[in-house]
Amino acid sequence: MKLTYEDKVQIYELRKQGYSLEQLSNKFGINNSNLRYL
Repeated sequence: MKLTYEDKVQIYELRKQGYSLEQLSNKFGINNSNLRYL
């Protein structure tokens, strides 16, 4: 799944709020390693 700019901003905001990579990978359907890259 290709992430839109809005998705990336939302992921950034959720990470700042303390969400784990595991939770975000499940929510957006992408790999932890791809999230770490952001």
